[in-house]
Amino acid sequence: MVEETGNQVKLKELPWQLRVFLDIVMLKSTPITAVFWCGFLVLTMAHVAWSCGLLTRYGFDAGFVRVADQVIAKQETDNHIAGVEDKATKRLAAVEGKIDWQLQLTITRELRDTVAALCKSRDDGQRQGLQSYIDQLVQEYARVTGKTIAPSPCPPK
Repeated sequence: MVEETGNQVKLKELPWQLRVFLDIVMLKSTPITAVFWCGFLVLTMAHVAWSCGLLTRYGFDAGFVRVADQVIAKQETDNHIAGVEDKATKRLAAVEGKIDWQLQLTITRELRDTVAALCKSRDDGQRQGLQSYIDQLVQEYARVTGKTIAPSPCPPK
């Protein structure tokens, strides 16, 4: 609190900010202190003006990101992510196509070999097991390709 004794106010009772301001304005301090505080105030005001974008007409862009720059950066990032996703999707489709083709080829070979084994088999139990396996291969081929396949018949004896 500031107490008045007559017409005078004691400077030591004022807040330090006000004392510093009065020291600078009234130049009651040493010249070095006055220059320091004047420089500090000028730099602080310049920094605030720069941060708020008040110096852009002089070539000093604001210290904060503009919304337009942020939108452009987000758009570039989104485009890059979309490009990577498209590339990954195409690569995945190519790999899946190769896997499906290899699986189709494997099922076809297995089906052919199992039919050949069925044709050579004389045991009824073994023939039933082979026929069940052939049916499973036909179902798997239909699931993978979406097409049906008929196993080749045994050649006449």
